[in-house]
Amino acid sequence: MEKTVKIGIDAGHGGIDRSNRGPTGYIEADGVLDMAWACRGELENAGLEVVMTRTRDQTLSLEERAAIFNQAKVDLAVSIHTNAFKNTQ
Repeated sequence: MEKTVKIGIDAGHGGIDRSNRGPTGYIEADGVLDMAWACRGELENAGLEVVMTRTRDQTLSLEERAAIFNQAKVDLAVSIHTNAFKNTQ
């Protein structure tokens, strides 16, 4: 029996950590969660198993995120972040 590859996706920030906001009002915590859901769908369609650290807007510490991946024994972990910089120059 062939083992299914298990991918961990961490949508960075979330919950009380909503301070990363771009000049258009984009909130990193929301955007990366949307990206994580999209990645999950693509990976599952490719036959991979996916474990997400969060599936909604919630606060998770780095330790909690690592524990989720360690408990699930993921083969690869990806943390999604975006950056905002107010100076457009």
